[in-house]
Amino acid sequence: MRIFIAVIVLIFSLQSFTKADDIRDLKIEGMSVGDSLLDYFSEKVIKNNLIDYDYKDKEFSTAEFFKADFYYELYDIVIVNFKANDKNYIIYAVGGVVHYKNINKCYEEKNKIAEEISSLLKDAKKEEDHKVRTKDPNAEFMSYIWYFTKEGDRVSIECYDFKPENTYNSPDQLRIGILEHEFVNWLITKAY
Repeated sequence: MRIFIAVIVLIFSLQSFTKADDIRDLKIEGMSVGDSLLDYFSEKVIKNNLIDYDYKDKEFSTAEFFKADFYYELYDIVIVNFKANDKNYIIYAVGGVVHYKNINKCYEEKNKIAEEISSLLKDAKKEEDHKVRTKDPNAEFMSYIWYFTKEGDRVSIECYDFKPENTYNSPDQLRIGILEHEFVNWLITKAY
């Protein structure tokens, strides 16, 4: 049975779930690592939503889908990563972004989600830090909790506190990410 991480995130009441076997049991707006993005969008829609993050290595591509265009239940933005030359658009990472006007609300939700993820991924190694400087000049700092599975997959729960005046004109953000180990290794060793 697939676990709906989207339900975990913003329903504001924790639900009872069985232990997740791996990250493929977690979903964001119905999408999971290992799925084909073509099950959710046409190739034309995917190509129209490609974002160029100016990665040094072009092995993976990124598409962003906004709530205003796709009527998501919980997320303001859904971000999906797949191999650039894969005609099946197999998902290697899927993430969701929720906007907050108050960073403290983001922290509260991050901690609730972390409790649930800890109970689902019991064997995962947990790493966390608060008020970490980011490479993004628009963010004052970030706070994160990351879970690493034995396979090297990662689940991330992050709060970004953006400066009041920033280039993106973005409010504070909660970011949830489900990343397959091959994508994690690429991010660390080749992307930047």
